[in-house]
Amino acid sequence: MADSQPTVGIVGANGQVGTELCFILRESNVRPIPIVRNSVGAATFDHYGFDVRIADVGDLTDANEALSDLDAVVVAAFASPISRGNFTPRQSRAVNERLARNSVRAASDVATVIYFSSVAAFGRELDVSENWWYVREKRNVETAFKEECELHDCDGYIHRIGLVLGQNLDRTESIKSRLASSARIDIEASATAASNTVHTVSIADAILACMGTDTSPGTYTIVNKPQWTWRQVFEHYRSPDTDTEIQFVGSRTGTDSTIAGELLSTVTGHAAGRKTEIMSIGVFLPDMVNQFAFNKYMQKEIGGEISNYEDRFRFHRREFDYAEVPGPTVPGTKSTETRLQEWNYPPEIFE
Repeated sequence: MADSQPTVGIVGANGQVGTELCFILRESNVRPIPIVRNSVGAATFDHYGFDVRIADVGDLTDANEALSDLDAVVVAAFASPISRGNFTPRQSRAVNERLARNSVRAASDVATVIYFSSVAAFGRELDVSENWWYVREKRNVETAFKEECELHDCDGYIHRIGLVLGQNLDRTESIKSRLASSARIDIEASATAASNTVHTVSIADAILACMGTDTSPGTYTIVNKPQWTWRQVFEHYRSPDTDTEIQFVGSRTGTDSTIAGELLSTVTGHAAGRKTEIMSIGVFLPDMVNQFAFNKYMQKEIGGEISNYEDRFRFHRREFDYAEVPGPTVPGTKSTETRLQEWNYPPEIFE
């Protein structure tokens, strides 16, 4: 290729993680190519001077045109079964499989192909339900991706991404807003527990390492290096201009022994369990049944109960209760603290 910089196509670049990665990777010795589905998604990247490509990678013809000349392809796209008030698990599963398979099929014979999975795919090892729909869907796409890599003798990498933090991420905004709005915040997590978080700079670092020659194809855990505790996460985002007091009160389990607390825990736990059951079996049910269940149960009962619970009580997120994820991690990457200091970060779009 005429351009001396290796090219990295980011499929699903207009998602929160994908967008931030494009800006971060541009500061390294590679040329990120955002790949989006329409001109609306391309507008921001055009404005900031990216060589953006418009393509539906779910269509093999589009995929071939967009990916065949790239040095690396990163599949950061994920079709959720919940979209615009509709619940379509079978369709979303098919879309996710096509995105993963077509990215491998369309990539050049020497390209590195990376699929962004989630640490949720560890399931029981992470202390999350094996019946959680997200666990099942990520594992399903991982299987499709590996099958395609074996068929095409492709250097394929699965990145089981941790809980992503960065300037453009909702999780980060949630933490920062809580810290900014209270004189004291009681966090229902262990201060010294591994958080399984990962900053976008470390995700970018893992991509670059896999594009090198020293990282063998396979499945890797992508978290901060070394692991950050929950205390480190909250201290990192506490503004020096505020004197917010941070208290860690342990996990939700066992923190409220009152009758009211136990009852609420039982009710919300039951609701979350029912939600998991409905969404997990949805891929096997007709669309009409899925839509009825989604509208009548999930939107009105589960969504309301869980949001009200979080608003009324101490700060809790599902991930506070996760176990520490196993490895292996990508070798040859730098510490997250080092990367946060080295990269030209954040770009003006996220300020």
